[in-house]
Amino acid sequence: MNKKTFIIFAIISVFSMYSLSKTIGDIYQKSKRIKDIKNEVASLEKENEGLSKELAYKSSREFVEKEAREKLFMGFPGEKILIIPQNFFANLENKTVPKSAEDETPKPVWKQWVDVFTQ
Repeated sequence: MNKKTFIIFAIISVFSMYSLSKTIGDIYQKSKRIKDIKNEVASLEKENEGLSKELAYKSSREFVEKEAREKLFMGFPGEKILIIPQNFFANLENKTVPKSAEDETPKPVWKQWVDVFTQ
């Protein structure tokens, strides 16, 4: 009987260890998942705070005036709007001083047509 009791005790011990190790593994995975979710919540709260600040700014009169001026080319009554093309200053830097009219000899018309079709 002593041997049977030992075998039963060994089987119960192995089963208990398996069950215990499985439970510990589940607890570890769940604690890791909780930690990941807490990090995600903190990240989302930070993003929410940023979006709240952006919403407050975009709801302000200052933002509306800026957008109306820049995108809709509007101004206050009595103001004159001056629209400068995007590449205006870059084009000014790239331009060379034009030659005087006396230095230029006009090309014959046929050469001008050849230039048009060969470009």
